[in-house]
Amino acid sequence: MEGKARYDLIARAPLFLDGLDRVQRGVASFRVALLCAERDPLTCHRTILVCRHLKQDIGPIAHILEDGELESHDDAETRLLTLCKLPAQDLFHTRDELVEQAYEIQGERIAYVATANAEELSQP
Repeated sequence: MEGKARYDLIARAPLFLDGLDRVQRGVASFRVALLCAERDPLTCHRTILVCRHLKQDIGPIAHILEDGELESHDDAETRLLTLCKLPAQDLFHTRDELVEQAYEIQGERIAYVATANAEELSQP
């Protein structure tokens, strides 16, 4: 769909990759927090796009839930599988493959879509 964010393309963009590198460098020396206003991390692009690509390269990731409790990224991925009605494992796919499929499904659901009004506002 034209005007809809494509997380697969964003994840390959040089600016995104530079941003991931910047976060990785920051984590080496500082305590880093990436914040948003979403109630549930599973509806936030920081979880579905950013953490997805950082999880192997930095230490533990924790998400702050609406009630103030912390949720590990692994637990968030388990919830993501449930949300997307995917099993935690099956005979043909590893957990990692199923989690990647869940990321794709949720990314499609939550991706920003430009509306006609937003496009009109951006016109000179």
